[in-house]
Amino acid sequence: MIVKMQITFEYNPETNEYTPLDQKIIKEKVKEKTEAQYAEESDEPQLTLAEGKYYLNSAAVKLLNVEPGDRLDIKYKPIDGDTVFPIIGPVSVWGVVGGNKLTKSLSVSCKGSGRTLLEGYGDTFSFNAYTAIPGAYILVGNKDRASEEEIESIDEVEDYNVDDFDLNNL
Repeated sequence: MIVKMQITFEYNPETNEYTPLDQKIIKEKVKEKTEAQYAEESDEPQLTLAEGKYYLNSAAVKLLNVEPGDRLDIKYKPIDGDTVFPIIGPVSVWGVVGGNKLTKSLSVSCKGSGRTLLEGYGDTFSFNAYTAIPGAYILVGNKDRASEEEIESIDEVEDYNVDDFDLNNL
């Protein structure tokens, strides 16, 4: 918590002593989560969605085999034409140029419609191996979207653009 206060003292310069007379709280602010608190450090890879970005914990960075400065991209794969899942990987596994850069604080920019679409799946994600493309992982969010059998049946990524989705029906 951050508190801005006005404090009035009586000060004696000869003895270098002071006595508090009055104190007023001018402004009180609850401190927001720090970057380090967003992606919990554990043995399980985790992606945590925040305002304007997402954070990876150290296990996720190791799993994706990336380091700060590398670029990541999230593609979407439909299952039975209805449920679409986000799949993350370094741009090298997709064979594309672009994506967003991983920072030293293990965050990646995620704004606008891309964030809105990802938010439809939750705000905390675990990683499931995507066997069709080595190095890519299915992001399973904390919102119920599909069963484990449907997640395991994903075998191929189609190139879907964020603009292809109706963001109001997630």
